[in-house]
Amino acid sequence: TIVDVAVRNRVPFVIVPCCVFSRLFPHRRRRKRSNNQLDGSSTTTVPEQSLLVRDYDDLIEYLMAKDDSIQKTVLPFEGKNIALWSTFPSPKDI
Repeated sequence: TIVDVAVRNRVPFVIVPCCVFSRLFPHRRRRKRSNNQLDGSSTTTVPEQSLLVRDYDDLIEYLMAKDDSIQKTVLPFEGKNIALWSTFPSPKDI
């Protein structure tokens, strides 16, 4: 995917994901989350369990998990309006 190539080559990108197509992409899996505390204020990742990416929120989470540098911006229009992007800071900026 565009995100995979950009992450692998550290090339800046921006995408506006829209369609999930879970049946066409069954390899897209996100980590299952479980609550750490009774009030749900903290969550932990359960690495041995994963769930199929089924909806738009799952897709955003799946794509953002590909690299810690990926940012999310909500665009000022209705519909699928979340842009995911990264400029991949150089090592000297870290």
